[in-house]
Amino acid sequence: MDTLRFEIIDDQRPEAARIANPGNFRGLAYAINGTDLVELVRAVELPFAEREGHPEIAGDYGPLALNSVTGFTRYFMGEESGGADWPGWTVLLVCAACGTAACWPLLVKIEVSGATVRWHDFRQPHRGERSRAGEWTYDSFGPFVFDRRDYEAEVERLNSSLTPDELAVQARLGERQARADPIAANHKGDQRAIGDIGAHSPRRGCLARNDRGDHEHSRGLDR
Repeated sequence: MDTLRFEIIDDQRPEAARIANPGNFRGLAYAINGTDLVELVRAVELPFAEREGHPEIAGDYGPLALNSVTGFTRYFMGEESGGADWPGWTVLLVCAACGTAACWPLLVKIEVSGATVRWHDFRQPHRGERSRAGEWTYDSFGPFVFDRRDYEAEVERLNSSLTPDELAVQARLGERQARADPIAANHKGDQRAIGDIGAHSPRRGCLARNDRGDHEHSRGLDR
């Protein structure tokens, strides 16, 4: 069995994002078998990023904000997926530049069985099979299979680490989603809300970097 550890980290957003959206946006990082998930993903993505001539975008992910989902118990059981944009996938990491899921997310499918939880089919949706920048594939990455009891205990440990303010924001987000679509709220999250609690423009900083050739998120968008 693989092992999973959640790690809460302090706000690491760039200065511009912190100014636009003040407040302490603590984030969530992951260690799989003792290694940071970003480092694991960077090794997989590096050959594709080098092919584009931009090796720096490999593993260019930031932590998922703790106050950006309606509740981690449902979220990490795969019950709050990517909505109309990415149905069936769960966002694990977001854009390192702006902290927005819609901009540059790492997606995964979470499958729960009687005794295990399986993370598989990792995806960067802006580098899919129809991407003009070329497809990034993750066939050799995972699947990761966790003991369900250990996994649920780790999720509970995460929940117990949230502040009252973070729990309150999660509750308000759930209420907002329920008012917008009470049927869908019982089954999936609205990905446009995930990571966008501060209501900043998802791609403002990233488009500036696109102009310099650092990122080509919009060019690679796989719709």
